[in-house]
Amino acid sequence: GNGRVRGLDTAELVLGVLLQQKDLSIPLRMWNSLLRGHAYNSDYVSARAVLQQIETLHERNPEQQPPPSDYHYNTVLYACARAADDGALDMAQSLVTFIEENRTPTIDMYNNLLHLHSRRAKTVYGAAAAAEDVLIRVSERSSLQDSSPPPNTTSFNLVISAWSNSPEHQGAVRAKQILDLLLNLNELDADVISFGTVIHAFGRRRQSARDVLDQAVGYFK
Repeated sequence: GNGRVRGLDTAELVLGVLLQQKDLSIPLRMWNSLLRGHAYNSDYVSARAVLQQIETLHERNPEQQPPPSDYHYNTVLYACARAADDGALDMAQSLVTFIEENRTPTIDMYNNLLHLHSRRAKTVYGAAAAAEDVLIRVSERSSLQDSSPPPNTTSFNLVISAWSNSPEHQGAVRAKQILDLLLNLNELDADVISFGTVIHAFGRRRQSARDVLDQAVGYFK
């Protein structure tokens, strides 16, 4: 709303004044407020610019300005996921690659990339397959590197959602296959979103989802 926009404008004004002061550490809450505001506005360009400011100030004066945190990187990715346009996809993929090469990614970061693909799957052919590729990559990285996080239930649900959203004819079938893959993992549990999204995928294609409904009843019994 207008209140949020005014608050963001005020935060940027205060930051501009603070940046003119030498040897001054910018309060963490100031960066967080700016990033949140840009993310809620789906303004990934401005969010990335704020992240760049944090990175630059840390390089210039590491004793005064802490480096960006996981929260900062994840909030930029969240802004990208909310926008879900071509520019957001390019930025998100580039940022995730940077994170993989320079720090340890979190599963929330990967899930924001998956969320972006899932939203694009409604209109972009191949976006659901791209989400599945990300899921595979995350799984492979976690099996090779102890520090790399494995997918969680949300990760699978986002890929299921991508296939459900996809206009591709076999989208519902592929969503069900991803659900079955999740059900075969001992370390993760499916939830009502997992089953509900697959049921919706068949329903929007006017295909029967009776077997999935029966499977859900048996799973949660």
